[in-house]
Amino acid sequence: MTLQAELRKWASLSDSINPQNGEKFSGNVIRYGVGLGYDLIPSDDVSCCRRLTAVTEFVGWAIRGGYVTTAGGPVSTSGDSILNVKVGARYTLGVSSLYAGYGHALTSDVWYQDIFRLEWRRSF
Repeated sequence: MTLQAELRKWASLSDSINPQNGEKFSGNVIRYGVGLGYDLIPSDDVSCCRRLTAVTEFVGWAIRGGYVTTAGGPVSTSGDSILNVKVGARYTLGVSSLYAGYGHALTSDVWYQDIFRLEWRRSF
């Protein structure tokens, strides 16, 4: 079983200005998450590293400023919080792995409601 976590800040460098109030359209975003993995098929040889891992993760974003454009004009996103749950599986073979999973929004503020993700990763 593995536990992973992340915390990062996305700092906007854009200087686009909201013409209604002179504030920047872009804002900073804090991303955080925690994931739990369980090896369904563990590796029996350390040099081979072949395994299948079930993965469940929670990923959140805290929006610290900025605006979104709507039909009614710009709307502030400052203070919005988004939380998603994602479930899937990762197959690892040596230094490469393939992940397939599904994500669903848990909050009313969203980037997306539902998503299917396919990811290939190679470690160096």
